[in-house]
Amino acid sequence: MFSDEAKRCQTNYIRRLLRYAHSDVISLAGGLPNPDVFPLPEEYNAIVNKLNLKKAFQYSSTGGINELKEELVNWMKTFNVDTNADNILITTGSQQGLYLISRILLNDGDPVFLEEPTYIGMINPLKLKDASVTSFELEDDGMNIDLLEEELERVKKLGVPKFIYVVPTFQNPSGITMSENKRKKLVDLANEYDFYVIEDDPYSKLRYEGDEVKPIKAFDDNNRVIYLGTFSKIFVPGFRLGWVVAHEGIIDKLALYKQNIDLHSTTYGQYVAAECLKNGIIQKVVSNAINVYGKKRDIMLKALEDYMENAKWTKPQGGMFIWLKLEGMDTEKLLEKAIQKGVAYVPGKAFSYYGGCESSMRLNFSYVSDEDIVNGVKKLAEVIK
Repeated sequence: MFSDEAKRCQTNYIRRLLRYAHSDVISLAGGLPNPDVFPLPEEYNAIVNKLNLKKAFQYSSTGGINELKEELVNWMKTFNVDTNADNILITTGSQQGLYLISRILLNDGDPVFLEEPTYIGMINPLKLKDASVTSFELEDDGMNIDLLEEELERVKKLGVPKFIYVVPTFQNPSGITMSENKRKKLVDLANEYDFYVIEDDPYSKLRYEGDEVKPIKAFDDNNRVIYLGTFSKIFVPGFRLGWVVAHEGIIDKLALYKQNIDLHSTTYGQYVAAECLKNGIIQKVVSNAINVYGKKRDIMLKALEDYMENAKWTKPQGGMFIWLKLEGMDTEKLLEKAIQKGVAYVPGKAFSYYGGCESSMRLNFSYVSDEDIVNGVKKLAEVIK
């Protein structure tokens, strides 16, 4: 009785592994923010006490409340992106944005280009549309743009992709950051070959070292880039709030589809988020997160150096993840043994549209305690050995 689309829908690997986040197993699997960086109760209560609850408890517009959109216009300026409220849609997490974008842009079987590995949350929306996906391996400074350009030239008469999806800053799962030159080149290629760039940007504020890199959207003069942001990593995930910045025509079509899913995102959460942006509370959360996560990243990198043999790993300048590569070992098969030993991770296969990256795994350092980071890496090294 299920539709073909429903049959193509797969369980998210990470959602299955989240059960270990509250067990005796040290979970290096999820991408959970650390509760220690959440707003203090007294700060939150001060915001809530100011709310007009008659408005906060009511239905609101599909596109989002104006108060939050205006604050996001100011927030996007800190990303070197100038926009206005008409170019912003509030979503129920950026995950909803990914789903909506795939619905408004793709017909069944349409071509799409991805990074390899890629964010797991984009794989299912593309599988639901039975997309024809081509993946491009990540280099140390982002997607292999030379191979991308060669492929675009090869397929230009057959049909270029509707969009290229990238997580350019502290990529999930690899932690890699795309260079500014590649960002500019990607926009140039989008203009030349007529496709969209979907820029997913949950982590760029979580930088622990190095110089800031402007988002791809900052180089977009022709409305080729659809930008997604989220409060889940820089504020709290429980409100499930994100946003899309795009051409007004794209925003209108996204809103039309969103009406059929949830009418609108949480009114209450939007008012809270707007006040927290206005009063600097989110900025304080980001500052705390940088201090906490930067230390945890250093602890994990040190533990990997101390205990891990015959492996390579990324050294991200920010974000939440490290990508570990082994030689000739299936990390999906290895996972059960690791869990028996008391440590969990996400196998690399989960981040590949066609099931590649078999010898890799994603490790998260933001959530668990400093001690568990070290013990988790030690346990994992023992299992691998």
